[in-house]
Amino acid sequence: MDDISNFRGMSGEVVRGFLKFSTFLTIIPIVLFWLAFYILLYFIGRRMPGYLFFFLNIAAASFLLARFAIPASQGELNAGIFNAHIQRGETLAFVLRYLIYTLFWCVPVFLILYFVFHTSSLFSLFSWGGTSYLGMGIKGLLMALVMLVCLFAPTIACLLATETSSLEEVFSLDTIGWLYNERRWDLSSFYSSIIGGMLVFYAKYLVPLLVVNLIAYKISDEAGMSFSLFIYLLPVLVSPILIGRLSGAFIAGESQMDSTLHGAINPMNNPVFSSHVPLRQHEKPVSQAGSSIPPASNFVSPARFKKEYEHVMNTLDKLGDEELGQVIETAESTEVNVYTLLQLSYLYKKANRIPEAIEKAGMALQACLAEGMWFEAVQLFKSFAKERAQLDLSPAQLLLLAPHLGKQKLFMHAAWCYLIAINAMEDDDEKLAIQKKFLSLAHDASQQNQLEVALKLYHLFIQNYPDSTLIDFVNTAMSNVQERLDKPSS
Repeated sequence: MDDISNFRGMSGEVVRGFLKFSTFLTIIPIVLFWLAFYILLYFIGRRMPGYLFFFLNIAAASFLLARFAIPASQGELNAGIFNAHIQRGETLAFVLRYLIYTLFWCVPVFLILYFVFHTSSLFSLFSWGGTSYLGMGIKGLLMALVMLVCLFAPTIACLLATETSSLEEVFSLDTIGWLYNERRWDLSSFYSSIIGGMLVFYAKYLVPLLVVNLIAYKISDEAGMSFSLFIYLLPVLVSPILIGRLSGAFIAGESQMDSTLHGAINPMNNPVFSSHVPLRQHEKPVSQAGSSIPPASNFVSPARFKKEYEHVMNTLDKLGDEELGQVIETAESTEVNVYTLLQLSYLYKKANRIPEAIEKAGMALQACLAEGMWFEAVQLFKSFAKERAQLDLSPAQLLLLAPHLGKQKLFMHAAWCYLIAINAMEDDDEKLAIQKKFLSLAHDASQQNQLEVALKLYHLFIQNYPDSTLIDFVNTAMSNVQERLDKPSS
């Protein structure tokens, strides 16, 4: 069963707000914006190349999208085009990111159109009927594929431009991987909300609009024709509102609605500590009862905190003492959430405020593990490796963290987590289960040709568990690894 995110509920809130009559008031500045834009183009764009005209239109549309997507990504789902939730420069940065993503899909499309179909017009895609595609064979399939790209790529670009906050992220495949691996199940809700929202909006207001149109014609033909044009262009005018808000909600609703995230869980009731449930079945995030940190549900943070955290991490090495103090003060004055805890962990460490850094790092790690933020948890644990014994992580939390450390080839760090967890266990079956996980680290290391690391792990196992029932297996595995180490020199 695919994970359920907060977006599936937030998308309904966006559509409900979009269907209100106040949307028509929001359209007014959009109409004025487009009028001013095309009047300007009329005077300066007479000799403008077609491709430049195209990208200026894209830039204008992305400007409008940004005005709705950015506040929605911060949880303000019904913000208008003028709002206080957008910082200086954010809109232009969004436009730049959107234009880059547009280039990513437009350049291949135009090359295919030019070299395969000998045209440079995107409108030719929609001038052929379905039978034309069928009669063209491979070319028809290619044309249909290009048309699908043209239909979906602009909205995908809006999602990615809202998610990213720097050019480094734009040119990274990690963002595409995030969309496909973590959020692809939400795309159906995203597009359903766009299509459904538009259809219901038209169904709700079409009759009143037609009545107003008749009245306009009674006044004058010019007024009637102008209002008819308004009705015709209404989907274009309202689309930035709906698509922008849904894109922002898509980012703000990233956290998964996992029941284990909403309230503390007693570790004595956790499957990790139960002899009746195999350890391998425990994969859900947990938080420790009696912990000093708030329940995990308090850490489901708006996207703006994530962007602030990413900005701090990108500039951390460049901060001077005075700037560092200012950034710390800002983070300390921000409401407690997982991203501010992460910020303060790194900031305190850079400021050499080690006790405070360790305290915040422990809280941040527990919050990351509770929310399933594995990448951030691994990076933070790695950064505080020397202080790991002081991070106050429970055995259950260490068992959650260890596999993800192993995936990042941090085998010795993962081994430490398993060692601490094993020593905390009283049941022999549970100890044996974790010992097997420990040995799987050594196996993974040897599979990845980190033979010396594998050998160290096997030695560490024998040193700590000489009476384990797995000792014979360990000795055999060690011999095989040693043979592989000796083979090149023989």
